[in-house]
Amino acid sequence: MTRALVKACLRRLVLASLALAFPAAGQEAAPTPAPEAPAAAAPAAADDGPLEEIIVTARKREENLQDVGSSVSAIGPQELERRFDIDLQNLANTAPNLIVDDIQQGPGSPAAISIRGVGTTDVEKNFDPTVGVVVDGVFIGVNSGAMLKALDLQSVEVLRGPQGTLFGRNSIGGVINITRGRPSLEEWGGEVRAGYGNHSDRQLDGYVEVPLGDTVAVKLGGALRRNEGWFDNLTLDKKVGDVEFGSITPSLLIKPSENFEFYYRFDRSWQNQDANTVQNLAQSDQAWCFFYAECAQGLRKPQSGNRYDVLQNGDDPYQSFFNTTLHIADLKWDINDRYTLEYVFGDFSTKEQVFQDWDGTARTLYHTDRPATWGQQSHELRLTYGGDRVTYTFGTYLWRSDYRIDLTSYIGFADFLFGLPPGTVLTVEQTVEQETDSQAVFFEGDYRITDDLTLTLGGRYTHDEKNSGLIDPLLP
Repeated sequence: MTRALVKACLRRLVLASLALAFPAAGQEAAPTPAPEAPAAAAPAAADDGPLEEIIVTARKREENLQDVGSSVSAIGPQELERRFDIDLQNLANTAPNLIVDDIQQGPGSPAAISIRGVGTTDVEKNFDPTVGVVVDGVFIGVNSGAMLKALDLQSVEVLRGPQGTLFGRNSIGGVINITRGRPSLEEWGGEVRAGYGNHSDRQLDGYVEVPLGDTVAVKLGGALRRNEGWFDNLTLDKKVGDVEFGSITPSLLIKPSENFEFYYRFDRSWQNQDANTVQNLAQSDQAWCFFYAECAQGLRKPQSGNRYDVLQNGDDPYQSFFNTTLHIADLKWDINDRYTLEYVFGDFSTKEQVFQDWDGTARTLYHTDRPATWGQQSHELRLTYGGDRVTYTFGTYLWRSDYRIDLTSYIGFADFLFGLPPGTVLTVEQTVEQETDSQAVFFEGDYRITDDLTLTLGGRYTHDEKNSGLIDPLLP
């Protein structure tokens, strides 16, 4: 570029600037808008500010959800209050790739939980779940106890994908980590919720918390629920499908100093219900229809003619029950600004019985009576370190469970199988016991290489012993 061209460009730039600053005579200058004051921009800055910090315990220590290097969906207390969920099944829409169904086989609403297509749908307690349900740090080891009621929830976290390092081998699909509200040391509080729906569905639950001085607080919660069902049993001439649920949940918090606290919670629940309804859809080439003339009216039309009408004759004892007891103790000691030691004890047991009519007809072709008990105890000790660049969790875990089922089968098709007189009902008794002992050591740590790059390493060693066997009822 020549010197003359540069001068010409500068001259034009100066003349243009003067024209804007001093308009021609007789021409009104256009008003120049004043610059906005910084205060006026403050509301917009607040709306476009950073995301609200969400604290989760997905890795058994408190941390910002944005810093967790795994797939986690979390719901806090405010969102849970707005949702008004009834149980774990209602929480299935809180996260992608999560399915929670009621197996509808036996009392206690056995849960079939699947994350990313990995899950189990078996009601028997011999099988370990593939999606772990953890409540207040305690793993629930059976599907029939995993359908927790949505009572006094503080947070729900859905961890997708295997979580074997921190939660063990029973979490190859993922984990649903549930935390309930603890007593408050600051002020009195409480909450009551009530609901009503079709078929006399009634719900009432709530809690009250009372601080006893500066270091002790107690909390008492409870729930009652009832549904009268919506099926008509044409054989017994009565409505079926009743479900009654009740629970009581006292808890205690002791915090003698800023760096030490003890938390204890007791849960007792009971559920009485009619056995699950079954429809007979047997076709002409199937046993009930071919041998006993108990046939469906079509491929999609049951023998009763209506999906809400049933023909089951299992009336005594037709009621089933499912009772649970849960003890949780949590001791937490902040040794200093970096080290925290925590011990979590859990004791969970169930007692249940159901008399189930499986054939769906007015005959006794196949019925079962299934009383069962389950008990588990767990001990977990964790040491957590939080440094500037290094954080880790090291822990040990002990587990023991006992399971027993006394199954009685009433086989009404024994005349066809064994040539017995027509109408003969064969009774078969089976008793199965199972014991499981497990010990584990685990570690998971982070090393922050840069502000945007973190390396995570972890591992778990587990040793299991499981003994299961059929007990002959004729032996002492």
